[in-house]
Parts: sequence; structure tokens; C-alpha cells
Amino acid sequence: MSDNIEEVIASQSNLNPSAFGAWLNSWPDERKARMKKSLADAYSRPMQKDATTSGIVTGTGLVPYSLEGPALNLWSVITPFVQKLPRKVLGGTGLHWKRIRSIDSVETFGFVAEDTSTTHGSVAGRAGFQTFSEEDDSVAWKTLGLDSFVTWAARMGGTTTVNSGQNFNVWEVAKLAALQAVRMREEKAILLSNLTQLAQPGAPTLTGHTKAADGTGSLSAGTAYKFTVSALNGHGLRSGADGRDATPANSEGETTAAASTALTTESSGAGSDSLTFGWTAVPGAVAYNVYGGTNSGDERVYLGTVTVNEFTATTVTGLGGSTNIPNTANTSADANGYDGLIKLIHSKGGYVHSLGGQPFTGTKGYIAELDAAFQYQFLNYQLGTTSVYLNAADLRKAMDVILGASAPIVRINVENGQSNLTGDLRVTGVLNNYTGQRVDFVVHPYMPKGTAILWCDNFGEYYPNLNIPNPVEMGLQYDYISKDWPEMNLRNEFGVYVSGAPVLRAGFPLGILTDIA
Repeated sequence: MSDNIEEVIASQSNLNPSAFGAWLNSWPDERKARMKKSLADAYSRPMQKDATTSGIVTGTGLVPYSLEGPALNLWSVITPFVQKLPRKVLGGTGLHWKRIRSIDSVETFGFVAEDTSTTHGSVAGRAGFQTFSEEDDSVAWKTLGLDSFVTWAARMGGTTTVNSGQNFNVWEVAKLAALQAVRMREEKAILLSNLTQLAQPGAPTLTGHTKAADGTGSLSAGTAYKFTVSALNGHGLRSGADGRDATPANSEGETTAAASTALTTESSGAGSDSLTFGWTAVPGAVAYNVYGGTNSGDERVYLGTVTVNEFTATTVTGLGGSTNIPNTANTSADANGYDGLIKLIHSKGGYVHSLGGQPFTGTKGYIAELDAAFQYQFLNYQLGTTSVYLNAADLRKAMDVILGASAPIVRINVENGQSNLTGDLRVTGVLNNYTGQRVDFVVHPYMPKGTAILWCDNFGEYYPNLNIPNPVEMGLQYDYISKDWPEMNLRNEFGVYVSGAPVLRAGFPLGILTDIA
């Protein structure tokens, strides 16, 4: 039997580490001694290097290589609506339904007089016929997905046990990452996508908008400038749409702009070096691009993006270029997508209110705009909001209104010996005074600034014959699937897909506030 270390290891390479160790321990003492000498001789040989250097430096490579694991999965997975909405696999190509909006649309009590007629067949003592209000509605399933791949080299070399009991498989990691990425794409689509095209905004106007203070801009006093506005959907806002580029290509998710309107600065004082103007809010829009130019011709350039229907122009620069000019086509609709919640609430009869570029108002413990919505929903539909989904910045503004700017609305008692206090207060919700329910504030990472959705979890006790428990569901042709594509080269390609659409059978339980400053 050989005592050469390389030959011994090669001959027993099929053994696991524990079995190999037990096999070595079974050797006679004499053979163990010869093996120890062989190992000592092997490690006494000079170290071979690629090049000869003086001394030891970092580049020599004689440093430990610290590795906690093959990969740290540092991506976030935030999918509130994907997790919240009930998911039903219905098959087919979509869903069709009828909506009975009213079973008695005539506002009378229905009293009838006694039939005293002697004429045969008289119907004088009968009430009028019941009237129904009925609507047809439908939604088509749309497919959403993402492809990825793992090379053979990565897959074969990416399967190992790093630590005892810790298995790592790069193929499984790739599948998990793709699934979670698709879930986040679906979350954004449920909230922000548009099948229906946004309308072109109307002309800007100075009426009803407070002039900026003197000295806030560099426009010329008593001078006319031209301005126009385009509307953005969620995709346009998140992708940074700012008109046509040098290609030239239109920005995705942005409407065309209306003909420019001439607006004139004041001759002196406030508004002499700037222009503050507004426009009518566009249903389903979450932001607007503003373009401006001089009064000569119709040349306009991108000035900025706002999430309210108001803008203060302080300068007009960059004219004469081929980029950042208004779209020549409305790109706000995606034929391959569906209408998300923001568009659905506008189009399906939900409560909609634009703050017109103004902030939340109210007194301590009370937000007037929310209270008005709660009152409307209860008086008209006998139900109420249970959650408000909003942007983090808008939550901060809501908290400022509720807490107030003067003395706090809470009292803190500090007893002897207590010294650790944490500053600030967090408001987690408000009271719906009409239903008596708590309404929670929920910060949504994809909710555009300036927009808040009023959510209702159920129809409540006043809808006993309703066949659906939830105002919104996720209808599906099929739920998440992973498809491995045929191998055409030395890598494994796969895709993760889902097909469906949000189903809002009735919009009135939900609401939306827009253009919050």
C-alpha cells in the first residue's frame, strides 16, 4: 500500500470526510508514522510563486478571505396589495359581470289611494312598477412576467454546503429572485398601470392661484410667457418622463400637451418675476410636466414635474434644443396592461377629490378632507373607509395637522427617577366618526406623492345580499408559474409569469384624494 499522500487521497476520493477520517484511524501505528513523515516532507518543500518579490505584502495573497455566505439577499420585497387582495383563478380570457346600482330610483314613498272605480280592469289602486339601474362591466386578463437565466458553469459551481446544515443552490436563488421581482412588478401594476389613456390637460390659468413673493424668480416684469402642461401616469412619473428626447422618441406614460397659453407677469410687486398658475386635474393622473417658453412662436421646453395641479415658473431656459420638448403622441395607455387602482377608482365611480395643490387642513385630531370623504361615503352608500394608503411625505403632513403646531394633545407624566424619554409622536390613524371605526394610515412605497387612496375592506352590514365579500379582488387566468425554456446553449433560461387583473366590481366603496401639496 502506497504512503504517497496524493495517491492515498486519489484512491479514496469517493469517501465523505467522516468516513475518510475513520479509514485513516484504522491504519496500523507504523503506517500512520510513515504517512506523517510524508506529509512533513510535502509541507517542507519551498512555496511556488508566480514571481519573486522582496518581503511579504498584501498582493502576496497571504491573507484570510472572509466570506459569510455565497450571497446576501439585500433586496426588499414590498407588496401590500398583492398580499391583501384575494386571488381567484377563474380561467377564461377575462371576467364579465352585471351591476345593479339601484332597485328603486324613484324618490317617492309609494302610497296609493283606494280603488273605488266601477270600471272592469281598473288599476287605479295599484302602485307604479319598480325601476332598476343596471350596468354591464368586464375586465380582460393580462400577462405579466420576467425572464432570467443561469449559466451551466454558474449552476454547476453554485451548489455547495458552505457551513454545516447550510445548503446553497444558485438555481433556487435565481428562481426565488425572479418570483419576488414579478410580485413587485405586479404590485406596481395593480396600483399604477393604465390600459385607458389619460386625457390631455386643459390650458393653465392664473385665476385662483396665489402669486409668489417678489424676488423669487428671474422672469421679466410685465412680460408675457407661454406655458402648457402634460399629464403623467404612474409609469411616466417613476420612469422620469420629460417629453421627447434627441432620438427623437416620446416619453412613455405621458400625454401630449395642450396648445400653449400666454400668461403675463405683474408689472411690479408679487408676481413680477415669477408666474404661479394651475389647471384642472386630469382623472387618473399622478403628476404633470410643465413646459414653457417666450411669447414669440410656440417653442416650449420642459421646466419641471409636479405631483399637484399647480406650478410656479421662476425661469424659462433651454429653448432652441431638440430634447425635453412636449410629446407628439399620447403614450399614457399600455394595450398589454390593465387599469390599476388609481385609474379604476376614477373610472368606476369612486369618491374623487382634488385638493388643487393645497395641503391637508383641519384642527388637532381632525383632517377636514378625510372627514368630508368619510361623511360622503356614509351618507350616500352607508359604508366607510378602513385604511388610507399614502406616500410617506403626505403622512408627515397629515400628522402635522392632527398633532397641531402649538401645545401637544397628549400629556406625559415623568415620575421620580425616570430619565429616558423618546421624542416625537407618530399618528397611526384617525377615527371615522360616521361608522365609529378606526381608519389606519398605511405608507405605501410606490404611492405617488400627492395621492392617497381611501380603502374599504368590506361592504358592511347594509349589503346583506351581496355575493362578493371584498370590493376588490385579483382575478386570474393563472397564478404565478415558473416556465423552464428549452436549452439552446450552455445556460438554463426560465421565466416567471402571472395572468390576471384587479377586479373592481363597484367603485363606490373606495376613494382617492389627489393634488395634495
